[in-house]
Amino acid sequence: AAGAIADGRTLYRALKAGMKPSNFLRDNNSYEFFRRLGDLIMTGPTYTNVMDVQVAVAL
Repeated sequence: AAGAIADGRTLYRALKAGMKPSNFLRDNNSYEFFRRLGDLIMTGPTYTNVMDVQVAVAL
C-alpha cells in the first residue's frame, strides 16, 4: 500500500465495524486497520524506494 485515507469518520467507522483502534495502535498495525476499512491506497509496484511520509490536513 502507498498509504491510506483517514478523515473525521474513520474512528466512527472502525468502532461501528467492531474494531478496537487502540489494539491496532498498540500493535503498530495500521496496514490491517485501514485494510479492514477499505481505505488503503493501492497503486501497484512503483519500483522506487521512497520512504517519505506525506500528510495533508484540510480544515
